[in-house]
Amino acid sequence: FVKVTVSCGKGTYIRSLARDIGNALGVGAHLTELRRTSTGSFLVDSAHPCVLEKEGWSIRPPFSWVSASLALSHLPVLLLLGIEEKQIRQGKIEAVSSLVKRCQVPLENAQKQGQPVRLVDEKGDLVAILVYEQNKWKIGRGFHSSC
Repeated sequence: FVKVTVSCGKGTYIRSLARDIGNALGVGAHLTELRRTSTGSFLVDSAHPCVLEKEGWSIRPPFSWVSASLALSHLPVLLLLGIEEKQIRQGKIEAVSSLVKRCQVPLENAQKQGQPVRLVDEKGDLVAILVYEQNKWKIGRGFHSSC
């Protein structure tokens, strides 16, 4: 019996890793337990337990929801200035054009990495997700001001 802790990125096949280690040692191997302790910035220690009740699964208080901006914190972020927030929330195309001119370098980097971009207001709340499609940046999803 061997206990192993692995830190890895997405696309890593842990069961295959166990098999390969066993083969390399000439003894064979398999998993008896596999537990993900984190994904992105979310840790199992911060999770809230779910309880199976007669009505179904529930989460018992006290708990707090993670903001949409925090849930997407792995994405690049741009701060909206002045009237940009209102215009983006209204879906105005000219606001996106203005933002692209103002933030050319960060957007080029995100485009090269194939990543959407979080747009946040001055409080850090998520306003929209900007996506690069058909050779231009556009609003992929807008969010209500309470997200």
